[in-house]
Amino acid sequence: MSGKKCSYVSVPDDELRRLREQASRLRNLRSDLPERLEAIRRQVKREMESRIAPVENRIRQQEKETRNMKEQIDAIIAEARYKKDNARKFFVDLTRTLEETDSLPHKRFAPGKLDAIRRHVEDAKSNYQANMPEASLSTAQQAYWDITDLQEEVLRKQREFMLTYQAALQEVRSLLEEAHANRKYQMGLGESADKDILTLEVDYWSNGELSAYEAKVKTAEKQLVKGENIFTIEEVKNILDRIETMKPEIEEIVERARQNILASQLRVNIAELVIEALKGQGFVLQDATYEGGDERNAYVAKVKNVAESEVVTVISPIEGELGKNVVEIHSYDETYVDDAVLKQRSKEIVSILNEKGLEAEAPVYAGKASPVYRNIEKVKQGKNVKIAGSARTSK
Repeated sequence: MSGKKCSYVSVPDDELRRLREQASRLRNLRSDLPERLEAIRRQVKREMESRIAPVENRIRQQEKETRNMKEQIDAIIAEARYKKDNARKFFVDLTRTLEETDSLPHKRFAPGKLDAIRRHVEDAKSNYQANMPEASLSTAQQAYWDITDLQEEVLRKQREFMLTYQAALQEVRSLLEEAHANRKYQMGLGESADKDILTLEVDYWSNGELSAYEAKVKTAEKQLVKGENIFTIEEVKNILDRIETMKPEIEEIVERARQNILASQLRVNIAELVIEALKGQGFVLQDATYEGGDERNAYVAKVKNVAESEVVTVISPIEGELGKNVVEIHSYDETYVDDAVLKQRSKEIVSILNEKGLEAEAPVYAGKASPVYRNIEKVKQGKNVKIAGSARTSK
């Protein structure tokens, strides 16, 4: 008779805490990360300084021109009642100032404002042509101050944009560098001085989460580079906010990778206890492997006795629950073995698991033993094996 017994096995919380402490603090293999991040900061700063400098020079120049023009306007207005030619010269200066302002990114940082000022200038010219110099100059003077205010606003917002853009570009490139630096970690397992040092491939043990994270950060970087000459300040701030929310994710991914490798080792430990219990029933270990040769998957151990009966234990992780596993006992008996023997076999396994400090539930009958686990070589290759507690089937 063959059959399958199933039990849920958990590691107690205090034992989990001990195991977490035993797995010493992870050490990033990129010891030069702080220097690399500082180099990125300096590089981005140099790039942006060369672009911000002309804007700041323009702001200083504009402030100087505004002071000079104020004196000229006062003089022109004082004489315009008597010298119409001075008023005409003022309109020439005003037109030039309009053209200079049009060269600024006003549509991006102050949309629609220059069009409104142009209408006021046209009104002033109409008054001038109608031989109303005082009304013309009053309107033109207001238009000039509006232009000056617009120039100041656009230049100030352009400078703010560049500083915000610099911050966002620096942050996104720093995140990419941190992601690269976090691809490999070293983790110590054990309490003695000669504890095992494991090199942890974070992307592998996080099931590709780190690669997905890098892709997300690269998308933000591409958006920034593509939008440098078209984005508004708010659009860049939104990207910067998004980058800020990404920062804690690296540590979370590394921690999940650490938990996954710890859970993988726990499955081996549980299997060893099951094998120990089965040895007391006359079984001898034949082979053991992770399904598909992948240490993230279920751990499968096969034993055999002199009567050619075989038992395969499958320890599968329960997603999202560190320390909790499904333990399946598949019995393949060449001679007749009644259900009472199978039940006793499972009870002894559960008993030894509990004696060793685990929390194993009473086994329940789960149908016939699956034939796919009997061929351990196929299990190693991941062929036609469906992981317990998972919908995934390896092909």
